[in-house]
Amino acid sequence: MTENRTGTDPATITVADVMVSNVLVVHSGDSIDDAVALIVDSRITGVPVVDDEHHILGIVAESDVLGKPGQTVDEVMTRDVITTTENATLDSAAEIMLTRRIRRLPVARDGRLVGILTRADLLRHVRHTHWTCDWCANNVIGLRRPNACPQCGGESWTFEVVPR
Repeated sequence: MTENRTGTDPATITVADVMVSNVLVVHSGDSIDDAVALIVDSRITGVPVVDDEHHILGIVAESDVLGKPGQTVDEVMTRDVITTTENATLDSAAEIMLTRRIRRLPVARDGRLVGILTRADLLRHVRHTHWTCDWCANNVIGLRRPNACPQCGGESWTFEVVPR
């Protein structure tokens, strides 16, 4: 049984609770130089490519720039972009990112970019949450409830959000 001292049920934490809404983007037709400058100067690993109405067209990642020839973002971007929605659970979004081995997950509403969730965002969230074993009070970090406590074998947990 998982009880909850903070009023936050981990199953109800959504992508909207953790995503970045003010997303850095490049536009279709922008040069690779512009994309690289944005990636390097902002210390990020990739950037969504959007049209004038903010529809997601692709993503330019470090690997795209390093591995594909081209002069514009349209020539090198990854076009088959996997997205999620604001109301998706954080756990389901993390599962997509881990199983697909992607570093950033654009958040879309009606095909338009409204946010982005990165592995760094997940780590920031995990940093401020933990599971406490109800048997021995051992703390464990992670998005999901542990099966058993590594210290005592306990199977009952309390999820806590640590004040920032």
